[in-house]
Amino acid sequence: MTEKFKDKFHKEYVGGSGLVENRPYTSVIAEARVMAMPYEEILAEYRWYVKDPTAELPKEMMEQLRIHGKV
Repeated sequence: MTEKFKDKFHKEYVGGSGLVENRPYTSVIAEARVMAMPYEEILAEYRWYVKDPTAELPKEMMEQLRIHGKV
């Protein structure tokens, strides 16, 4: 009986001899959508993250959020 391997890597890893199955591969790409959020909500999450109730977002972060249309 001839061994069948899922792919070339499997065959080399096992070190056997036999056929490599030609199975079509499909890629699964999850599409993440980021919705625009109000500034107050982003600021509240940032303050919670840094554990400082008076923290302000750094200017660089605000610029990036504006560039990407998130604020």
